[in-house]
Amino acid sequence: MTRYQKGLLWIIGVMSLIFFGNIAFCAYAQQVKKKENQKKEESYTRPTPTRPIKPEIPSLNRYQSDKVFLEYADSLYKLQPAWNDTTEKQIVTGNVKFRQGSLWMFCDSAYYYPEINSMDAFGHIRMEQGDTLFVWADQLYYNGDARLAKLTNGPSESKVRLKDPSGELLTDTLDYDVDLEIGYYGCGGLLKDDVNTLSSVFGQYNSRTKDAEFFYDVELINHKDNFYLYTDTLYYNTGTHLARIDSPTDIYGPNDTIYTSKGWYNTQTGNLDMIHRSTIIHKDSLGRATTLTGDSIVYDNATRISRAYQYRDITKLGQPTIITDTANKIILISGFGMYNDSTKEAFATDYPLLKEYSRPDTLFLRADSIFTFIRQDTIRVPKFYPEKFVREPFNASNFEYLEWTFDDEDEWLTPISKDEMKGLLTSMLEIIKEEHTPIIPEELDDPKIPDGTEISDSIEISDSISLTDIPKSLPSSTPPEEKEDEIEMIIQEIRDYHVAKAYPRARFFNQDLQGVADTLEIYENDSLMYMKRKPVAWSGERQVNGEVIILHFNDSTIDHAILPK
Repeated sequence: MTRYQKGLLWIIGVMSLIFFGNIAFCAYAQQVKKKENQKKEESYTRPTPTRPIKPEIPSLNRYQSDKVFLEYADSLYKLQPAWNDTTEKQIVTGNVKFRQGSLWMFCDSAYYYPEINSMDAFGHIRMEQGDTLFVWADQLYYNGDARLAKLTNGPSESKVRLKDPSGELLTDTLDYDVDLEIGYYGCGGLLKDDVNTLSSVFGQYNSRTKDAEFFYDVELINHKDNFYLYTDTLYYNTGTHLARIDSPTDIYGPNDTIYTSKGWYNTQTGNLDMIHRSTIIHKDSLGRATTLTGDSIVYDNATRISRAYQYRDITKLGQPTIITDTANKIILISGFGMYNDSTKEAFATDYPLLKEYSRPDTLFLRADSIFTFIRQDTIRVPKFYPEKFVREPFNASNFEYLEWTFDDEDEWLTPISKDEMKGLLTSMLEIIKEEHTPIIPEELDDPKIPDGTEISDSIEISDSISLTDIPKSLPSSTPPEEKEDEIEMIIQEIRDYHVAKAYPRARFFNQDLQGVADTLEIYENDSLMYMKRKPVAWSGERQVNGEVIILHFNDSTIDHAILPK
């Protein structure tokens, strides 16, 4: 071993001795210090308290509205933040209760972040604001600085529910602004109160003002009047039950159908005030429709009266009011129109025009005012005209062996001969002459019915009888000889017929005849028009005038006129 190597080993040995000596010295110093500390602790004596010790709540104002406080929890765990996160995080479980000002929040468990004034709560969420607003959910994410809450449904609550004295809102996800007291949803929601149920894709509800807004696929169901409303935009107040319509809307009722795009609908009373071109369709039990169209319509559900107006504002394109009676084939056009669905009465003024199109030649009627209504009358009709029976094609040469077909297989009709038919028709004619004498002025002695046909005591039946000339026999379940004397010839029926009155300065015109008078009255049951107060009628170059003119309509036109005075 060289001298250099020996010197290097000596240096290493000295350094090792110094290192281990320092370690041994430090260990000895720590033991000495620990013993000294133990002696000090053993010699310390806690002074005797001078007053009773009680737990004290911190003096911080726990009712301040800008801070979220943890009021109670069964257990609390404080987690050490990660190396890149300095936010304090606490886990609270069991009967958890938070408060911010007057807002209370309850849950099963939560992550509480006191430094950023927020929390994430889970399980049986309940929020109470004052003593009138309550919210239930399964999860809650709350930001105390912005006072915004996001609530979702889950296992503990199938729907997020917001309830106040006026109504209840149900949805899957709800964003709630605590300061404004407004709840928003964007994935479908339902609002219920004691009158209506409303649903839409997007919507919001203000629990302070009771105003709600609905957008896209809006549906309103009125449980009081059984009305259904469908639209895309609707504004509703749960306190007044008043809905404001602001988009094309369809409203369906038990007997009414309404189309509008702007107006107000009082769901409590069923009244509508429509301020844009709208249409109301009334249907009766037989499916016959009466339509009312106008620029502005006021509909009273209690009285069943609708009033339609034409725009008078020069900035708006006004269109006339139209009342269409499809059953009686009448169209009434005017500046103002009114229709009573209960009494079937219609009234039009402001340059009205009535068009009656039941005949091939349309009748036009004008006056300052036009009034139409339905009148009931008791009439006597042959009983052997049951509408449900249908005959086979008739052969006059085989009249005595006439065959019939029926809707009801258990009923059958008695065949009837030509002589029996002649006697039957003659007897009927006598009864009609006695009880249904046509309205003929007393001054006229000519016994003619209004169509000009002379009244005869007998009737001739030719061999070429058409189907329309032959009435049907009575249904019978016994041979004809046993019930021949029991056949009832005439029965009474109550039928409705239409009446139109035009006054004053009335005038009418069609293809063949025109006329003017102060008052015109048209009766559907006898196809008569009464012209009163200085009437004048023209047909080509011919003119007729008198105190009263009575015109008779046939199937195509006016065929004759009667002048009583």
